[in-house]
Amino acid sequence: MPMEPKNIGSLRGRPLAVKSPTVKLDSESRAMSEWGFEATRLIKEGMLRRKWGFSELADALRSQGIWRSSTVINRRINRQNFSAGFFLACLFVLAENEGSQPEQTDGDPTSS
Repeated sequence: MPMEPKNIGSLRGRPLAVKSPTVKLDSESRAMSEWGFEATRLIKEGMLRRKWGFSELADALRSQGIWRSSTVINRRINRQNFSAGFFLACLFVLAENEGSQPEQTDGDPTSS
């Protein structure tokens, strides 16, 4: 019996759910579905680590020549309807921008 999705956080809107495959993959279509879910989970986890929404991901993907709106990217990822190339581009921009978030300060411009 599959596990219930686990809520790992939310930036805006609905929470992002993550689960791991826990059942034997007895058919190719089931295997492809589980791998598609795993790809989606990896993208969403990367977005959560960087505190990005779909608009930040869309902006970052433009540097890779992917000119889609955040709404289209949201749909592609949530429906698991994307190519391996799109997946790799997402992983690339997420890895490229890892650690590039501005540090939080207390508002004092002299503090570092």
